[in-house]
Amino acid sequence: MAQRSRGSAARKAKAPDYLLRFNDLARVLAISRAHLYELAKTPDFPQPVRLSERVRAWRWSEIDAWLQRRRGMDSRAARRARG
Repeated sequence: MAQRSRGSAARKAKAPDYLLRFNDLARVLAISRAHLYELAKTPDFPQPVRLSERVRAWRWSEIDAWLQRRRGMDSRAARRARG
């Protein structure tokens, strides 16, 4: 049994890094396309990968890390507000 659990953990660690195109990313983040355009202009938002001349996509791992940083900032701000 121990062998199986280590094997599944290894598979999870090697999961592919998914690419999300613009509309998919807006849907995943539950924001409007206009808001995503504004976020994409900010320096802390992950840079897209260029798939072709007109097509760009974002790496899920970078979006996830960005979300984690934002959650950390939100919780620190909430603690400061509480005093």
